[in-house]
Amino acid sequence: MRIREMQVHRFRQHLDAHYVFDEGLNVIVGPNESGKSSLQMAILFALFGNPRHTTLDRKIKVDDYATWGANAPFAIELDFDAAGGSYHLAKDWQAGTARLELPEGAPLTDADAVQQTMEVLIGCVSSGLYMNTACVRQDDLASITDGQAAIGAALLQRLSSADEPSLADVTALLDKSVSAQKNKGNKAPGSIVRIPRELDTLSQEMARIRPDADRVHEAREELAELQARHSEIAVALKEQEAIKEALARSSRWEAQQAQAQQDEVALEDSLERIDVALKRQAEAAALEVELQAFGVEGLNQEVNNASTRAEVAAEQTQALSFEFEDKQCETNEILAELDRRRDELESVDSAVAEKKPVSFVALIAGAVLLIVGGLLYSSNHTLGPVIAVTGGIILSVQMILQRQKAAKVRAVQEQRKTELVDIEMQRTHLHEALEEVRQALAKANEAESKAQQNVAQLLARTGAASLADFTEKNGQYQQAHQTRLLAQTELETLLQGRPREELETARRNASKVRRDALEALEDESIAAVVDMSAAERQRIVNQIEALEEQADELDDKLIRCQTIIEHAGDADTRLLDLEARQQSLQEQLKRAEDWLSVCQIAQEVMQEAGVVAAETVRERLEPVISDSLHMLTEHYVQARVNADLSVEVYDAAADRWLTPETGTLSEGTVDQVYLISRLAMVQALFDDDTPPVMLDDPFVTFDAVRRAKALALCRELASKYQILLFTCHADLATADDHVIELI
Repeated sequence: MRIREMQVHRFRQHLDAHYVFDEGLNVIVGPNESGKSSLQMAILFALFGNPRHTTLDRKIKVDDYATWGANAPFAIELDFDAAGGSYHLAKDWQAGTARLELPEGAPLTDADAVQQTMEVLIGCVSSGLYMNTACVRQDDLASITDGQAAIGAALLQRLSSADEPSLADVTALLDKSVSAQKNKGNKAPGSIVRIPRELDTLSQEMARIRPDADRVHEAREELAELQARHSEIAVALKEQEAIKEALARSSRWEAQQAQAQQDEVALEDSLERIDVALKRQAEAAALEVELQAFGVEGLNQEVNNASTRAEVAAEQTQALSFEFEDKQCETNEILAELDRRRDELESVDSAVAEKKPVSFVALIAGAVLLIVGGLLYSSNHTLGPVIAVTGGIILSVQMILQRQKAAKVRAVQEQRKTELVDIEMQRTHLHEALEEVRQALAKANEAESKAQQNVAQLLARTGAASLADFTEKNGQYQQAHQTRLLAQTELETLLQGRPREELETARRNASKVRRDALEALEDESIAAVVDMSAAERQRIVNQIEALEEQADELDDKLIRCQTIIEHAGDADTRLLDLEARQQSLQEQLKRAEDWLSVCQIAQEVMQEAGVVAAETVRERLEPVISDSLHMLTEHYVQARVNADLSVEVYDAAADRWLTPETGTLSEGTVDQVYLISRLAMVQALFDDDTPPVMLDDPFVTFDAVRRAKALALCRELASKYQILLFTCHADLATADDHVIELI
């Protein structure tokens, strides 16, 4: 493979760079930080990178090589010759695309297909293998010089690629694995020892928990049976409850249908009453309009007031008339009583005048008789004094009684006179009152006449023929007005602030609900239970109760089983886990034993394979190293490669074979041997499909003579391989070399 041209965009220092390469030796010269290492990585990304991935061989990150400040990852284009044809490769990590134009046929645009084709053309399957064979760096030589690895081990490692262990590593790994498995120590016993110990411990633990596990197992079996029975009861209970639910839904639909029907009837009644009230209201309003003259505000009151005043005046007139007649009669009675009392007084006066002399005579006679009786008594007459005294007493008493009677007559006389005066006064007052009543009666007649005239005028304003006609029509108006108000109140009560259309909508909704309920009752699931008798319904309830009792009993048993299981813990599960662990350990022991056997066999095979592989590598590397060695040094003209791939050079003067590990070779000689070995490895591995060989300043420890000879060797090899020599020393290049200067 030969790289002809390369274009690099946004790759570290190489923002937009174009490089042309020769098919032989190319010397890339530049100071430190001029981009030599970046150009090497760009070549690696071009040869082995996949634009769909963010790393190169999962190690080198794409983002680490983008130009600082650039908004996108890099892109690389490569023109090269391989397998007898010319190719153009373009990879863009921003777009994630790759394109490989072939000598013939359509170009490849799938990134994976492009990379697979590139591996075939390069003759190398990975960047790791390439970097450890055809790419020689200064630090690789330094690591060998510092004694970090033997040249033979390094060569063997290179042959197995960077990602694969060496034969020595595999052998050491097998030895370590066998030793680890057989280790009997307590800290980290090998599997062959550890697993039997664990199996013994597991057996003891299994024997301890097996009784509990058996009880749990029995409880779990019973629990499974109970759960199955519980499931059966649950199914039966679900069926019965479905019937019960259907009955409940039937009852709800029946209740809903009855309520809807009741609401519908009530709404229809309300609507009918509303229509009647509306009709009454309209009729009353029309009558109000017709009789509006009799309903003029204030007029009715005026007529009533005038009529009332007329009636009051008439009543007053009648009352005064009655009072005048009463007063007239009372006056006549008083006059008659006055005449009678005058006659009585005259009679009393006559009687008093007649009785006054008799009383005086009787008094004188009584006094005489008393005197006579006293005289006779003094004369000792027995009967005469008694008679005289008795007569005197009688006359005296008669005289006293007569005088008392006269006094009473005089008192009556005086009373009669007083009564006569009172009656005279009453007659005078009655006469005055009679005159007042006569005047009031005249005024009342006048007021009645005026009230009648006022009523007539008001009736004339209404057009009523009479007060009775006005009263009748006003009553009709008031009745119409009251009817309208009552109808309005009834409407407000029925409507409750809602329009009639809303009630009509509610009626239609109630009717729809009723029809829906009837339709729901005709549903197959409900119709089957609608006609179910009360006894059948009770039977369903009894069955549900019985099933629920059975379910409760099963729940108790389930709880008992679960309690046993919980009390025993996870003994059965732990036993199963232990049995599974036991089986797993037995399998592990079997695998460990098999693996130990395999490892032991592999040890033998690897020992044989190592010998064969080393011999094969040695046979290919030894002549190439020997042919190249005499070009770099005259002192050591022969080299051999041992079975462990360690390189020895022959010192003719001392007649002995020397190895770098002995410390008898100079640092420059060790680097020369290593460089020759790497170049020999390229020829041994790749033959004619050798990829470009990249050398990163490998001559730092060489003196001028050795450097010149090494360059001569590189120029000789450049006739067969394309070599890219990266260096800080411009004097390494000659006029015949293709030089690329980096600034």
